[in-house]
Amino acid sequence: MGVSIHYRGQIADQSRFQDLRGCLLQFADRAGWEYLDLTGPAESEILEIILYPPGDSEPVSFLFDTHGRLHPPYEEEVEGEECVWCSVKTQGGPLEAHVQIVELLKVIQRDYMPSLEVMDEGSYWETQNLESLRAAHGFLVQKRDLFSEALGNTEGGSSEPSAEDLCNAVEEVAVKSLDLEKRHLQ
Repeated sequence: MGVSIHYRGQIADQSRFQDLRGCLLQFADRAGWEYLDLTGPAESEILEIILYPPGDSEPVSFLFDTHGRLHPPYEEEVEGEECVWCSVKTQGGPLEAHVQIVELLKVIQRDYMPSLEVMDEGSYWETQNLESLRAAHGFLVQKRDLFSEALGNTEGGSSEPSAEDLCNAVEEVAVKSLDLEKRHLQ
């Protein structure tokens, strides 16, 4: 489990690319996020904007192919008819960034992409429950800290743990994680 948001879809009307572009840039400005706009001239048949949330959240990509379908950064043109999932990990950033991304996707779905599908591992898309999102985020932070602690306890004190040290650390974390997971599910 992570705290990632997955989304896919196709813009309903490609003539609205510039409107969507304006929406994304306005959002970035209001949120104080940096962005990269790779969109060509106004008559361009594609839209390519990447938003950079604060902290260690991954960038949020809004890259569209010539058919108006979203695609991840590593795929320029999607084969076939089906839309491909795009993803953004948010667990490294502030919870506010996760919430803002979900709210932005809701606006995009309402105004530009009624077919937009979203899967939110933090369940905020479905529930708007901040406490549930906070619990999922905290659970991951605890597991990350357990793993860091276990790696810090490896033998030999070298900067690079051996394969055996890594296996022992993973085993230690697995045992501690079972206890954490039991408490998380209660």
